[in-house]
Amino acid sequence: MEHYLVCNVRVAITVATDPITNAYRRPQGNTLYAGISGDLLFKLGRFAEAQTEFARAASLTRNARERDFLLGRAGACTTARQQ
Repeated sequence: MEHYLVCNVRVAITVATDPITNAYRRPQGNTLYAGISGDLLFKLGRFAEAQTEFARAASLTRNARERDFLLGRAGACTTARQQ
């Protein structure tokens, strides 16, 4: 399972940094890429990195509900790190 998640993180990073997909993104980044990366990192137990990605995704979205959801996920990373 961990190998699968690590591969998915690599794919998400590759897609997020690919010049072709960057042409379709806002200059500062994409909420979905950051959210996906955060989710995969969370599942790997890399909570500090996941928290950073969720916070970045929340800062990129214009949707209040989505921002609240992503900030909640970032908060869950803090809780998971403390356990």
